[in-house]
Amino acid sequence: MTARRRAWWIAAFVGVLLLAVTSVGVLYLRDEPIPRLARASAAAPTALGLYETRFEPGWLPREFALEHRWSQTTQQGYLARRRGDHEWERIEIQLGPRNGTLLGWRAPRQPTWKGPPLPGVAYLLWEWAPGAPALVQVGNRKDAREVAQRVAASLRITDPQPVRYPFTVRQPAGYTVEITSTFHGTGAVRSSVGFGPGDPNIDIGVLVYPSEPPLASANTTVRGLPARVYVADQNASFDVQLAHAVAQVNCHHPDQPAADLRAACLATAETVRLVGNPRDPATWRTPPVHR
Repeated sequence: MTARRRAWWIAAFVGVLLLAVTSVGVLYLRDEPIPRLARASAAAPTALGLYETRFEPGWLPREFALEHRWSQTTQQGYLARRRGDHEWERIEIQLGPRNGTLLGWRAPRQPTWKGPPLPGVAYLLWEWAPGAPALVQVGNRKDAREVAQRVAASLRITDPQPVRYPFTVRQPAGYTVEITSTFHGTGAVRSSVGFGPGDPNIDIGVLVYPSEPPLASANTTVRGLPARVYVADQNASFDVQLAHAVAQVNCHHPDQPAADLRAACLATAETVRLVGNPRDPATWRTPPVHR
């Protein structure tokens, strides 16, 4: 999936474009060797699962909390930020598949400090299984290297653990699932699925989050349910009021007519169904996508 598509989905769902660092790596020199970091006991696959996670951090600094998790075939990610007045402090953990890359870097034979020489920033790259890269990024902390090393050493790499969702949605014909995400920064978990381009070449994202009726500013219906449609240049969206939740479907493409964007969003919105209580993850299921 292109960086443009991933950035659009995240911005559409959380209203904030996450910073993507794509600088060419420069090796940092360090006097002492980096200790052995977290490794798996089994070989890594060449493609990661879209509906699973393979790791949990065993330690984060005080006041840090999970904000966003995502799964793609090319990486699994975990973003934590510090609560309160220091929310610009961030820790991001990524695992890649065998023979994969993270920020363009392949798995090194030994743990390695990478990245541009910026104060308060650290990039620690290592191999979590033969040929499979892992990366911890720490931003805006004076002790960035120390934190990155401690997070990497504490990482618990597990067998694939299924991620559950409170909804199902039909996969649009000709499209593929490119990313699944959960967002944790607002007191309630929000879940999403992003579909890659089909025909027409439109990016489609589905987000479900807890919300009680009535839906504000409803101006249409979908399957007889109150809904709100918004269409503008390059974008269209449908918000549909379900039982105790809103399903939001976003569609984007810079060159497709507004009518095509609206039609793609409506067709997907009509297939979203709740399968659990959106406020109770114990009732959720996996996977969320069916054909």
